[in-house]
Amino acid sequence: MSFKNLSPQRYLYFTFPVVLILVLLSVIFWDRPLASLGYDFFYTHTKGSVGKLGAILTMYSYCIMLLIFILYFYLKLKKGSNHFLRCLSLLIYTFILGHFADDTLKFVFARTSPLIKGHLSFMMEKYHYSFGLFDHGGASFPSGHMTLYMAFATAVLLYYPKVWPVILAFGATLFAMLLFLDLHYLSDLIAGAYLGTTITLGIYYMRKHDPDYRR
Repeated sequence: MSFKNLSPQRYLYFTFPVVLILVLLSVIFWDRPLASLGYDFFYTHTKGSVGKLGAILTMYSYCIMLLIFILYFYLKLKKGSNHFLRCLSLLIYTFILGHFADDTLKFVFARTSPLIKGHLSFMMEKYHYSFGLFDHGGASFPSGHMTLYMAFATAVLLYYPKVWPVILAFGATLFAMLLFLDLHYLSDLIAGAYLGTTITLGIYYMRKHDPDYRR
């Protein structure tokens, strides 16, 4: 059964418990070993460039958002393809809501990033491997990069499913980079991917069932 044909209640019923279990398992068992692995085998070869990579990815995501806004309004004025316009408008909604939801959850959970000043944060006395809860010091959970990418990927696949190999390849590469360069813990990435996907599917479902909307 396709996710886009599921009601929101059934989608959450089937997926949320699975994702919650994966996040909990990651927090308890997998996050720190994978962060240490990334630090030992990858960070030492890219020292000094990891922070720049995170900033570059963030800058690119904002640039893509801006381009989508411009393209949407340009095609709207030119009366472009209705199918493509709906895809672009879905992307706009998901980017805005995804960014807001991600920042809100970051503030709520306030988790410290794996890498701080070139060292693993959970190995430093000043920081703790935990969720700070409403503490301004942490901004790792969920991953904003993964949230926005999965929001983008899900929106595109809903309208153009044949591009899934490109979406999958780029998503897997991004996931691996964020994980093994210690920009995020595994649980951050799982939560971010689920958040982005869920927001896009939720908006798509509401728009699809709006009497004024026709796919």
